[in-house]
Amino acid sequence: MRNLLILLPLSFFLLRHPSPQHQETTPTPPVVVVAPQEGEALQGVIDITIEVPRGSPMAEAVLYFGYAQDSSGMRFPIWEATSPRGGEPLTRWDTTTISDGDYTLYLIIHLENGIQLQATIPGLRVRNYTPIETATPTLTLTPLPGETQQPPSPTATVIPPTATPLPQNPAALTIPTLLDTIKIVGLSVLSFFILATIYRLLQRRFS
Repeated sequence: MRNLLILLPLSFFLLRHPSPQHQETTPTPPVVVVAPQEGEALQGVIDITIEVPRGSPMAEAVLYFGYAQDSSGMRFPIWEATSPRGGEPLTRWDTTTISDGDYTLYLIIHLENGIQLQATIPGLRVRNYTPIETATPTLTLTPLPGETQQPPSPTATVIPPTATPLPQNPAALTIPTLLDTIKIVGLSVLSFFILATIYRLLQRRFS
């Protein structure tokens, strides 16, 4: 009976004060970055706006930016303030002071209740001095009701004529053959004049 009287107050105390292992933890409320959005193209001076849960007053907020392809984790501060308010632009970011490229924003918020919130906005494309990439639209033809989409008609391909070389004329004289002919004719004429001269000399001698 005495042991029972000792255990009753102890049980009542344990029920009122559960052990830390069984206490439920409150999930960390998220922070939402309203602007800019992930993958957005940025030009000039832009507003950075966030939303925080109600009843969570902010004690401090810090904003950084870093290169998207930089694995070293290097960050550059943009803005820092105490007791900022959500639902309105926290600050303005002048993107003309940095070179064009892809960047990531890092936002860290410390609430008054000691909770730390973080948000990351990747894929921000700063394009102040280079054209903004645009997707090329694809034209899709949709047939009207009752119509059948016809396959594309074949197109004729014009093949230009090619010149075919003519066969060589067997009766045509080549340069070497023509030179040989001229030599033969010349020798024949020269021989004729020599013989004629000898004939005339012989005639005069015996006449």
